[in-house]
Amino acid sequence: MSDSPLVLIASASPHERRVVGSSLKETGFTILAVDDAEDAGREVVAANGFSCVLVIDSGLLEVCHDSQWRDFRVRHPGLGTVLRCLIPRDSGIQRTESRTFVVHPGDLDGMQQAVRVLAVAAS
Repeated sequence: MSDSPLVLIASASPHERRVVGSSLKETGFTILAVDDAEDAGREVVAANGFSCVLVIDSGLLEVCHDSQWRDFRVRHPGLGTVLRCLIPRDSGIQRTESRTFVVHPGDLDGMQQAVRVLAVAAS
């Protein structure tokens, strides 16, 4: 693993994972798409102290019958999270907790900014 922050991308859509990953690769981050919270947990452990940020679609956290992502966030309270959520696009990024930003899925610049802030804060 490089010393670049590891950004885990979680989305139900393979297309969205590619779009988000391509956008963040341009910033020099190490990008890894994860299929589920178990995969993400293994990657956080493998990062061995390097900063990690989770970029996740809000729908994955809201699934009533599947709490894997909510449980993952509880197990990793220091993990920075960028929550991709259908907020008004012109509202920019919004901090909801000290380690969580909410950004519109189409706001790739805002997503990059939020990841940078979280990665620096974790360093």
